[in-house]
Amino acid sequence: ASVLGLLFAVFQYSIIRKVNLTLQDSSESLIEHDDQGAPVETKQEKLTSIPAAITEGAKSFLRAEYKICTAFLAVFGILVLVLLGSADNCGPALKVGIAEPHKCWADAGFTFLAFVIGGVTSMVSGYIGMMVAVYTNVRTTVEATHSWTRAFNAAFRGGAVMGFALSSLALLVLFIIIILYRIYFVTDDSDENNEYVYLILFEAVAGYGLG
Repeated sequence: ASVLGLLFAVFQYSIIRKVNLTLQDSSESLIEHDDQGAPVETKQEKLTSIPAAITEGAKSFLRAEYKICTAFLAVFGILVLVLLGSADNCGPALKVGIAEPHKCWADAGFTFLAFVIGGVTSMVSGYIGMMVAVYTNVRTTVEATHSWTRAFNAAFRGGAVMGFALSSLALLVLFIIIILYRIYFVTDDSDENNEYVYLILFEAVAGYGLG
């Protein structure tokens, strides 16, 4: 499902890319005169300079935001690791009332890793979403010079690219985490402790959602 979602997003993106950014009457100035005597940009020039400025502003915003996100991941990731690792209530032997303290730190490590992966996935998704939005905006503007229908379709496809790409990416990463964690946690499918093992496995995977 995640792969199909990503392919659909790529298909919608390919349609958006086909929008011709050349305007009719592109030599016409947006204003009749400039009181400062500076060169006046045409509509076509504005169509290039404004999106470029917006893109640069969006990237600057994301860089500042990701510095905060990185600090958040570091602080709360360590907090999750310490709180779970020091719980001293882990291990299959709990079924007979015997805890394995060292087991908590191993489980906490996997939860910490899933938390970090979740945070990084969110950051990547944010970057993709922002870039797709900026990329689509200018093409929606051009399509609006032709008809409302074409403008709506361009905007709708841009939203589809973001929605399907981000949700499919999150689902794909979650699937990969579960598969890799299962290799470590489940060593024997016939083990009587597998019910407990799967419980711990998905408790560790839950860190992904937290991130």
